[in-house]
Amino acid sequence: MKNIAVVGEQLKTEISDTFEKAKEVSDKIRDRVDTTYRSIGKGIKRAKTAAEDAVDDARDEIKKHPLTTVAVIGASAFALGLMTGWLITRSKRNG
Repeated sequence: MKNIAVVGEQLKTEISDTFEKAKEVSDKIRDRVDTTYRSIGKGIKRAKTAAEDAVDDARDEIKKHPLTTVAVIGASAFALGLMTGWLITRSKRNG
């Protein structure tokens, strides 16, 4: 009977140690997830701020040089149209 009591006590200790280790691992995982979540949040805030700054800078440049802006947009649209037309006719000739 004495052996059964000793084995039971050892088993109880091992189970307790296992639960404690599982709790430690769970706490570490939770901390890592929280840290990662905070880092992602900070990154998103920085990206949002950078995007807002870029939009503000673009607005300022458009206000300073409206004719240049219209000319650049028009030239870009024309070049894109030429390239699209060339690609379409090229694919028809090869197809």
